[in-house]
Amino acid sequence: MTKKYYQILGVSETATRAEIKKAYWKLALKWHPDKQSSKSVEERKQANEKMQEINQAYEILGDEDKRKRYDLGETNFAPEFDWDSYYEAEKARLAAEREQIKLDRKILAYRELISSTNFQMHLADIFSEYLDSNLWVPYSDWREKMRSLEVIVDENGVDEVNSPAFKFRVEMFAAIKKRREELDNGINNPFLEKTKSSAIEVIERNLKERNLKVEDLDERYRNYHKHINGLIKVWKIRDFRDEVIENINTVSRRKDYEKWNSYTEQPSKNSLWKDLIFFRSNNT
Repeated sequence: MTKKYYQILGVSETATRAEIKKAYWKLALKWHPDKQSSKSVEERKQANEKMQEINQAYEILGDEDKRKRYDLGETNFAPEFDWDSYYEAEKARLAAEREQIKLDRKILAYRELISSTNFQMHLADIFSEYLDSNLWVPYSDWREKMRSLEVIVDENGVDEVNSPAFKFRVEMFAAIKKRREELDNGINNPFLEKTKSSAIEVIERNLKERNLKVEDLDERYRNYHKHINGLIKVWKIRDFRDEVIENINTVSRRKDYEKWNSYTEQPSKNSLWKDLIFFRSNNT
């Protein structure tokens, strides 16, 4: 067998370990890449290849066990498995994976937050049926915008202060809240007058359907026109409208009851009611 490694280091097959080490350092000093900076690219490449051969030769001949195996004809010297390095690398990899999982979970939690049912219910509560459409337009695709905006994450988790997605949400809620307050206070509310006229119309229609007059209502509801026109909040107008309608129903039932009593007290004056009472008495 050709003793290639001995030839690379320039030593005899009977060289001592000290002689092999000395030859190695001499060659390394000559062919080390740091010594080739002034050479051409091709020369530096050749020097690098030469240095790899020198290192490989010294790795075998500088180790007594490997040298004996090499002298007996073995040529396949796979590097010994470094379990310590393996465990350290695995430990670092698993730690990095855990950190990535934590990070992914934080981002996922945020993504779920902005598209969750609770968030949408909160959004629906902020938006009302009378909210300005021109205010809604910039935020009509709020979910898509939030998902497309950057979420900044540091070692402490999601940075809510500087993340564009959070800034957009804060901006949207602030604009909507401000307009809602204006609407609730009657400021530039195009729906206010419409709600007032609609409430009065509903009240008058109910009065007519039950053949009642304004004077039939309880005293606090008789001047409903003035009361409604003095309100500046849509929800208060609707609440008062519902109160008046409930009073109309109460008055209507009361009048029906009084009418029934008047007929039952003098049944002979009305044969129809007399027959009805006779029928009811014979079937109860």
